[in-house]
Amino acid sequence: MPFEIREVDAGTDFPTIAEHLIEAFDDPPQGGAQVFLAPLSQGDEAARITERAARLATSHAMDPCSHWFKAVDTDTKEIVGAALWMVHSSNPFTHQHDFSVSWFPDNGSRRFAELSGAIFRPTHRNGSETTHLDLAIMFTAPKHRRRGIAQQLLLWGIKKADEMGVEIFLDAGLVGKPLYQANGFVVVAENLIVPHAETKDAAWEELEHQVGSSTTLYLM
Repeated sequence: MPFEIREVDAGTDFPTIAEHLIEAFDDPPQGGAQVFLAPLSQGDEAARITERAARLATSHAMDPCSHWFKAVDTDTKEIVGAALWMVHSSNPFTHQHDFSVSWFPDNGSRRFAELSGAIFRPTHRNGSETTHLDLAIMFTAPKHRRRGIAQQLLLWGIKKADEMGVEIFLDAGLVGKPLYQANGFVVVAENLIVPHAETKDAAWEELEHQVGSSTTLYLM
């Protein structure tokens, strides 16, 4: 079953991309990454997919640096993976952006996510305050793994960075780290994300139980 890498159709593709992204980060569960990339269900799986698709579409439309690519099975025409490459022609940290975790209710789950983001962002900036490419999201639908899909999605960015003469930065979890290392990426910083609060409500404790009390990401 061959596949092709194509640009995403922003008008039609994001619901399918959101569905497969959530599947990918649930299998296997990828801890803190689920807080931002595939928010855990609040009891309605369809609403989870709809919310994530809308957020992907909105952020893509608002950011000219956003470049989404999909892997399409040429036999079934199904989207089997995707990647979001951010192509920064200037320092993306020149302007401070508000960080709001609106996809969680206004309770302890949102505090947990906001604190996780506050810990993550300073380390993510380390070394990437120049013109560069940033691999923000990449996944393969679970039933289509081991076909080289992630490798081809990664190669788009590698070729683009070579054309521009710039570096690539990305944040890898334990699942993706071996692929990046096989392509010559090296760890430049390790980020242990451990949100802490003096008091925790039931929503904080539930989310913490679902994703784990800590997450390690590797800036590469």
